[in-house]
Amino acid sequence: MPGPFLSQLEPFNRLNPAEKRRLAAVSREKAFKKGETVFRVGDPALALCVLRKGRIHLMKFLAGGQASTNCVMGPGEIFCCISALDAKPYPAEAVAGENSVVVFVPMPFFQGLLRRHPDFLDHSLRLLCGRLRQVEEKSCMAYESVEQRLARVLLMLLKKFNPTIPLTKRELAELAHTTQETAIRILGRFKKRGLIRSSRGQLTVLDPKTLASFVHSPS
Repeated sequence: MPGPFLSQLEPFNRLNPAEKRRLAAVSREKAFKKGETVFRVGDPALALCVLRKGRIHLMKFLAGGQASTNCVMGPGEIFCCISALDAKPYPAEAVAGENSVVVFVPMPFFQGLLRRHPDFLDHSLRLLCGRLRQVEEKSCMAYESVEQRLARVLLMLLKKFNPTIPLTKRELAELAHTTQETAIRILGRFKKRGLIRSSRGQLTVLDPKTLASFVHSPS
């Protein structure tokens, strides 16, 4: 049941017991296999989505069919925060990066909570704006070197999956907006310096402090 899971998370843990019971009654969860689509660009935002288990990639597909990954969501995270705030259509495509379980909170119910409870509204705005700030910071990566972009991506993912990041080099390359070949070359440099350890389909960050120095160094 999704109720106990949601009631432990920000901002739902701010609700009173009666609202938590209503939240549990209206919320639904669904399992998605790796590669399945949760929602597509332009789909109506009928529900607030919270990842319970697995990994969700928020993606855009370019005209030539090339995939561009905007961000990766981990367990306990709300995804597509803009739609949560304005209830307009989803701006990206959500695809399961591995077998996942998503909890859906009906958007009218969530919007009603925002109107009825000022404390819930305040914490929701803080949480969702924090996620939007991450997206804004990522948009600035266009002006950084590939080395800086990869270091930034690794540090961002470290916060979600500490310490082992369950992404392939191809997926990391998409997040850093570079080619897989370039990502492999730079990750190899990081590995030689003892900053990371990699194995098939995952990577472990060993020295986040030095990785952070790459992000803040001149490009």
